[in-house]
Amino acid sequence: MPTHAITLDPMRQTLEDLLLDPGAPSIPVELVNSGEDLSDIGEREARWVEARGWKPTQGSVLLVPDESGAIAKVLLGTGGADWPERAPMLGGALPAALPAGDYRFASPLPDPDLAVLGFLKSCYRFTRYKSGGSEEVKRIVLPEGANRAHILALAEGVYLGRDLINTPANDLGPAELEAVARDVANSFGATIKVTEGSNLLSDNFPMIHAVGRASDRPPRLIDMHWGSESAPKVTIVGKGICFDTGGLNLKPGNAMALMKKDMGGAAAALAFAVMVMRTKQPVRLRVIIPAADNSIAGNAFRPGDVLPSRNGMTVEIGNTDAEGRLVLADALSLADEDAPDYLVTFATLTGAARVALGPDLPPFYATDEAFAEGMLKAAQAVATRSGACRSGSPTTRCSRAASPTSITSPTGRLPVPSRQRCSSSASSEREALRPSRHLRLGAARPARPAARRRAPCRPRAVRVLPGRADRVTKLDPRRHPFRDDLAAEALRGVVEAGRYVQGERRQVEASTLPLRREPRAGANLDTEALHGETLTVFDERDGWAWVQLDHDAYVGYVPSEGLGPVRAPATHRVAALRTYVFPEPDAKAPPLRLLSLNARVRLAEEGGRYAPLDTGGFVYASHIAPVSDHAPDFVTIAESFIGAPYLWGGRTSVGLDCSGLVQLSAAAAGHNLPRDADMQEAEAGVPVDLAGGAGLRRGDLVFWEGHVGIMTSPDRFLHANAYHMAVEHEPFEDACRRIKEAGFAITSVRRLVETP
Repeated sequence: MPTHAITLDPMRQTLEDLLLDPGAPSIPVELVNSGEDLSDIGEREARWVEARGWKPTQGSVLLVPDESGAIAKVLLGTGGADWPERAPMLGGALPAALPAGDYRFASPLPDPDLAVLGFLKSCYRFTRYKSGGSEEVKRIVLPEGANRAHILALAEGVYLGRDLINTPANDLGPAELEAVARDVANSFGATIKVTEGSNLLSDNFPMIHAVGRASDRPPRLIDMHWGSESAPKVTIVGKGICFDTGGLNLKPGNAMALMKKDMGGAAAALAFAVMVMRTKQPVRLRVIIPAADNSIAGNAFRPGDVLPSRNGMTVEIGNTDAEGRLVLADALSLADEDAPDYLVTFATLTGAARVALGPDLPPFYATDEAFAEGMLKAAQAVATRSGACRSGSPTTRCSRAASPTSITSPTGRLPVPSRQRCSSSASSEREALRPSRHLRLGAARPARPAARRRAPCRPRAVRVLPGRADRVTKLDPRRHPFRDDLAAEALRGVVEAGRYVQGERRQVEASTLPLRREPRAGANLDTEALHGETLTVFDERDGWAWVQLDHDAYVGYVPSEGLGPVRAPATHRVAALRTYVFPEPDAKAPPLRLLSLNARVRLAEEGGRYAPLDTGGFVYASHIAPVSDHAPDFVTIAESFIGAPYLWGGRTSVGLDCSGLVQLSAAAAGHNLPRDADMQEAEAGVPVDLAGGAGLRRGDLVFWEGHVGIMTSPDRFLHANAYHMAVEHEPFEDACRRIKEAGFAITSVRRLVETP
């Protein structure tokens, strides 16, 4: 296992090697704004473009061969002449689409620095733990008018930040983060001071010490200075929690999986410092990083503890998973003592911010309106998502609040009152942040269509091609496969994408397959695909497939290893809540897998107590039914789930959510309902007019904002909910009262089937 430290020198050398001097032999890259531009490329090339069906959509790439079959040139679609405003780093579309080789921009570039920076950013690979030879290299020639030193400085900062965030916590603790900071300081002649372990108490950083004391890797405060004393003071504070277990309020496994990235604020701070110092900006730079692990041990800080802080305030701990604001409080107090002209805090997104804004919008807090507007304009100029994001896109906005000091719930569930209380008033708290310009930026996840689950539908605004606005103005990305770089062929001419594909039909071979919003194990679970269900794969890489399910059209990412080729149509479905597949017709044999209600199977033959499957194995015959046989009452099916655990995105008796319960139960009775509550409210059954005198009865679906349940009688109610963390059967009045107290009223009632 590699344990070498992250240092700037080899990173810089890698970037130097990727950027060739002007005049180096290379393949030309021509920018194409529209179809009209293709008339100038030559007859042979035009025939090739036509044969390939290539269109110059933004980011689309076409390799054009010469007579020998070698690459003569590369065409890069811009999507329009205004691409410099919409996507100035469009060069980033090239590396993923090109074979190894040397390339140059052959078209004029309004901002050559950003075009090349985009290319270099997309060349980044994290290979520290990979064995074997290096990947094929793609290099770019420095275009006319570009500033080599400036480009390399920005790319170096980006590469450093990415390497730090990608490095697992076993190789990047507080000490290793300090080592990187020292390497940065030594590279540019900066001074650095580190306060470690028990010295944090003697130097009055009690909350940093409290958060990190349970780890066997001592916490520390890293304080770096660079630049002229007479220059404007710019102080950057970066949250450096190297791994966050949640402390005694332990995170669940799926929430802890990516907590190596909780030092992303520190990574961003060091990346920014490299850019500033490498380009010799005329500022007095200070970088402060509180570095610690939030771990569990006998000496860990506890809920209910009251901690002192550097500025004299006391903080009562309501949840140990809100450690970030504790270490930042001490660090910000230190920063404030120096009265900087500008104070910027970088921190990974808090749960409360995610609840308020979702995972795609970076929260952005500022105390100075003019400074905030300047930051937004600068972000728009480079089309970045940290701040204003891509100019002109209706899907990339940021949210900004007036105060950077609000203390919010540490959880990502419901927006509840603060769990951390300060002993002084809010005005005193704001006084602690006296610098005239303070900015706090939170992290957002990588861009992809947002899709809130089991809540009122919030469809993403889509770039509609000219002449198509009458057909579609908004598409719900939960049920329409489109991304900026890729879309289903059926959406060609409706939405703009880099390319369009028909997709490949596949089938679920795993017992169940999680469908997630992003291609990573720790991403939010949106739904689950059951054994035997079919789907279409539109993209597949790094062990993840981007798919659309056949039965309810849901779109997301599933692990590729759980998929197989499409087999003959299923003959039976699982009719029990769950059943085992045995290697032989014997209940004592160790089972091969567990199948859930509505999983699809095909029998090799019928008859006998155990039914043989065409894929191998045996299921108990009484637990399956022909796919055409439906349960007479979906409510009875739903009642069999009573007591099943609540799981956001779940779709089995092992765990399910409110709309999953409705969808599964209805499907067993032959009703194909959509996945989420807002979809079901819009499409399931017929409305029930309670105001007109209609009464509730068994089988009625009752909807609130983001919630749905089933009436089992005129006064009893069944629903999967996070209050009980289970499927609960309770008096309807009790459920209504509790939900109303949470601020929600019934939005509609719909009737699915006629039941006694």
